[in-house]
Amino acid sequence: MILIPRGLARAFRAVARKCVVGRPRGPAPPVTIHSDGVRLTLATTLEEVVVSVEVAAVEPSARTLVVPMDVFDAVEGAAVELAASGSKGTARWDGREGRRELPFEALRKDPRYELPTRPDDLHPVPPEFLTALHECGRTALRETARFALHRVQVNGKAGSVIGTGGKHALIWNGFPLAGTDAVLLPAIPVFGGKEVSAATDVRVGVVDDRFVVQAGAWTVFLTVD
Repeated sequence: MILIPRGLARAFRAVARKCVVGRPRGPAPPVTIHSDGVRLTLATTLEEVVVSVEVAAVEPSARTLVVPMDVFDAVEGAAVELAASGSKGTARWDGREGRRELPFEALRKDPRYELPTRPDDLHPVPPEFLTALHECGRTALRETARFALHRVQVNGKAGSVIGTGGKHALIWNGFPLAGTDAVLLPAIPVFGGKEVSAATDVRVGVVDDRFVVQAGAWTVFLTVD
C-alpha cells in the first residue's frame, strides 16, 4: 500500500494540467508513484514535459505503482490509500459522504514513464526566474504557427529569458545562467501556478535534451527544441 498525503493528488493533477503544450490531445498519461519508505515521488510524462514531486513518505514500506490519472480526479483532495495486486488496484479515501473506494487498473511499469536522468549539478537561480518563464511563456503563441514563436528562449550567456508572439517581445535579463547555451523550451503556464511559483529554492540544469527546473519539491523536465 502507498499512502498519498492530503491535497497532494489534487495538487499533482493541477500541476500536470499546466504542463500541457497547446490543446490536450488523447487520454491523460498515467502517474508513476514510488515510495522507498523515506521519500514519496509522483511523476508523469507528457508530450514535451515530465513533471515530478517529491515529499516525505508517510508509510515505511517500499512500493512502486503506475495508476491512471483518472484516480487523481476522483479523490477530492483527501489523503488516499493506493493498493494493488497484479492488475487490480483500489483507491480508498474519506470523502464528503464517508468512506469511498474506487477500483482501477494498475498498469505495468514502462520505461517510457521513468523519470529522466537528473543533472549532476543544479545551479541556484533567483525565484523570479519562475516568473520570467511564466510571463515570457504568456507572450509566446499558444499554437505552432511560425518557427520558435510558441517557445521560450533561455539564453545562458546573456542571462535572459525571452518570449515573443511576433508582434511584441518580453526580454527578462539578470539571471546567473553561465554555461547554459541558448535553448528553446515549451511555453507552459506551470511556473505561474501557486503550487510551483511559491518555491523559494529554485535550481536549474541541463542533461541530455532536457532543461531541468527544480522549484522546491517540484521538478519540471522541459524538452529542448
